Amino acid sequence: MTLLPGSEDSPFHQTFVALDLETTGLDRQHDEIIEVGAVRFRGDEVLDTFTSMVNPHREVSPFIQRLTNISQADVDAGPPFAMVAPQIKAFVGDAPLVGHNVAFDVAFLARQGIQFAAPAFDSWDLATVLMPTSVTSLATLAAHFGISHVHAHRALADAGATHLVFVALLKLGLALDPAILAELHRLATVSQWPVRHLLRGLEAEAARRGAVTSRLGLGGLDLAELQQRLGATRHRGRRFADAEPMAGEDLDALLAEQGPLAQTLRDYEPREEQAAMLRAVASALENDERLMVEAGTGVGKSLAYLLPAAIYALKNNARVVVSTNTINLQEQLMDKDIPTVVETLERAGEVTPGGLRFTSLKGRANYLCLRRWSRLRSSETLSVDEARLLAKLLVWLQETRTGDRAELHLTPQESSIWERLSAQGSRECPVPGGGACCLLAARERAEAADLVVVNHSLLLSDLQRGGGLLPDYRQLIVDEAHHLESETTRQFGFRVTFEGLEEALNALAGPRGLAQEAVLAYRVSSASEARRQRTVETVQELVDRVGVARRSDGELFAALARFLDAHAQGGDGVRSQLLVTQGIRTQPDWSDLELVAEKVHNALGDAAKGVADVFNSLDGLEQHDLVNYRDLRMELLSQTDALREVQGHLGRFFLHPEAETVYWAEGSVQTGLAVNGAPLRVGEILRERLFDAKESVVLTSATLSVAGSVGPMEERLGLEEAEELLLGSPFDYSRAALVCVPQDMPEPSNAAYGRALAQAVAGLAQAAGGRTMALFTSHSSLRAARAAVRGDLESEGIQVLAQGVDGAPRQLLEQFMRWPRSVLLGTASFWEGVDLAGAALQVLVLARLPFEVPTEPIFAARSELYEAPFRDYAVPQAILRFRQGFGRLIRTKSDRGVVVVLDRRITSRSYGKLFLDSLPQCQVSRGRLTELPATVRDWLRR
Repeated sequence: MTLLPGSEDSPFHQTFVALDLETTGLDRQHDEIIEVGAVRFRGDEVLDTFTSMVNPHREVSPFIQRLTNISQADVDAGPPFAMVAPQIKAFVGDAPLVGHNVAFDVAFLARQGIQFAAPAFDSWDLATVLMPTSVTSLATLAAHFGISHVHAHRALADAGATHLVFVALLKLGLALDPAILAELHRLATVSQWPVRHLLRGLEAEAARRGAVTSRLGLGGLDLAELQQRLGATRHRGRRFADAEPMAGEDLDALLAEQGPLAQTLRDYEPREEQAAMLRAVASALENDERLMVEAGTGVGKSLAYLLPAAIYALKNNARVVVSTNTINLQEQLMDKDIPTVVETLERAGEVTPGGLRFTSLKGRANYLCLRRWSRLRSSETLSVDEARLLAKLLVWLQETRTGDRAELHLTPQESSIWERLSAQGSRECPVPGGGACCLLAARERAEAADLVVVNHSLLLSDLQRGGGLLPDYRQLIVDEAHHLESETTRQFGFRVTFEGLEEALNALAGPRGLAQEAVLAYRVSSASEARRQRTVETVQELVDRVGVARRSDGELFAALARFLDAHAQGGDGVRSQLLVTQGIRTQPDWSDLELVAEKVHNALGDAAKGVADVFNSLDGLEQHDLVNYRDLRMELLSQTDALREVQGHLGRFFLHPEAETVYWAEGSVQTGLAVNGAPLRVGEILRERLFDAKESVVLTSATLSVAGSVGPMEERLGLEEAEELLLGSPFDYSRAALVCVPQDMPEPSNAAYGRALAQAVAGLAQAAGGRTMALFTSHSSLRAARAAVRGDLESEGIQVLAQGVDGAPRQLLEQFMRWPRSVLLGTASFWEGVDLAGAALQVLVLARLPFEVPTEPIFAARSELYEAPFRDYAVPQAILRFRQGFGRLIRTKSDRGVVVVLDRRITSRSYGKLFLDSLPQCQVSRGRLTELPATVRDWLRR
């Protein structure tokens, strides 16, 4: 029995074949199949199995052999695929296929000439929709459902696990409310998504089983119930009986050896550095001070500022805002550290249960806009990716209490669609009668909270727009404060790309743009033909104006590409960069750009007016049943705002540059072009708009000082006359870390440097048995090192994982932890925020001192503010980055390892001593390159 398109037979009564392939790699054009496994099944019942090795007539890499436990001898003894192919065809017959990421298997078989008439269903498709907050790998799903999956990455075992996971997912789908199931089926049908056949069968099975009438109604979402779930409690928590500052001895008692924090945390050890920081933060909050605290690894700075912040907020009926650079730290504070604070204060009798209210608040792009989601859901045409995400969000909306995308696991394709569904760029909705709104609910929770955790992006976005995003607050704590300058630069700057501008214009007048939607909105309307015709005419005018804007935009960016070719001053060999100074603007061919930019400015203004005209053509039609009437009008307003904003950015860049702003262009015709602007100095912005507006401000980080002074950071951030507290780490670095600086390493500018670097990385990884991370300052040098070391290391069973080549950072870190016999090669994002505690990381290689590229536009412009820019700007910045990289190695008291600096300038140049002096007191080895492996082995064996 087969499952045919349109069939209403229950998928529990159908016969399927679960299929899995093992291959020599992931490239379907060049890699080969080495094993086939298949399971014929009906429901839970296994009807038959098939498995066979396949001889690929090539060498199988050590990595694949380790992953699959399939040896070269195993495949050499197998039959060629030509002999296996007829057996696969016979086994599958006309049954539908099931696979986890089944497109991979189908593509490999299609290349070998095997194609199937029946549909192929992806268990991943079902899992990502039905379990939207879960990781949906086969291994994770098997564990979730309690399915034994002993021999992972073997074809028959994976096919067997896929069968059981698939059936478990069908049961999960069957348990959905009938209205949800019906809406999933509708979305799948509109997009021609293959799972529509399964969903139709599930609907039929639910009806046969006498499924209860839906509690949700048409569309599968109870908006009133969602609004209640999202809603915040508006009253503030109970307060302390008194409002006196907490005495120093009481603060110390919280951290005592047998105190409340020790009772809350297992393996807690008092640290004087943590106590000193706690006292300093408490004083800053109580006395309206500015404080900069550098707290080394292991101090426990999160608790050292959260405890006094919570106490201050409760005693003074105040709100304290805590800002982090990364959402990861934001979530750590919310999920781990603040609950620890709450329990500690409850144990101390300082707060009653529920007395401390805390929440996180993120930028608009993190929250689902229900209006935009509903609008896309009503579209008459959907791609499979769009339908999958809409379905996933529908299931998620039955449970979420935040509407925050962090709860979801999104693919890159889904993330791209999410950008169109988030509250970013969406006009503030007047939610009449208190309709459900994820963003508004998050802001209401923040209004009710004592502690509000945000990230720098939102903190500074609120600053940039003059408030309105955050609730009122007077006390601010900034963690990861060394990022404050760069994030202020980003938030107060702009970036316009040709691709982004094209997308914006397509959103107006493309095949699925707002212009077309405005016309289609009348299809079931009771509005008069005259009103419809008025909209049709204004829509046509808008389409014409967008066409003019498109042509002028293309002309402008083509002229910009020619200008870059003639004048570019820097870049990475692929993308050109040009700092647009007053001298550049006096070049004869700049006037050509100005002429075209004037045309663009006018064309975008006309297009924005055209959008406003379409908006006005819909005035007064609220009662005439236009499709998505309110949502369409809101989106037209949002797009008008967006066009005006881009028009302003381009006008300032090309025509009316502002003083104290850095302008630069970058890219190429092949990689895309962009124009950018950013403030030259951020200190004045932060001082006037942030620091002077708050009663107390605490900035903290593991890296704020250079040569024992926070002066350079203080100056750049504009935090004048702040109190300083520099706290070292409680770790014994003289025992934990060895720093190696080989004396015969060639200079980075020497042609022999790349070869010496690769040999050193390979030798170090072999000496440590993997467990090595190398940090680079450019992608090109990383790729060159990967190419040089991969063969030798993988032949010895050491996996090479390179950022940007072998996966995204999170994937690489997960692989590195699962298989410590690896060397991980990383660039910018790995220099900080990576926490590989324990024996997973034992050797850290710093390929170069992390100086900024001199031609990087913002760096180049800001360098000119200094009399000695290298000494006073470049070196301090590089030292802070260097210290961040060094901090990846020792993460806990028991960690032990080696840092190898493969940049001879650290000993050959006078400034190199500043880099070494910035590190904790470590043992330093100054041997030769050939001695490195033995030195590392000896140190790790001690």
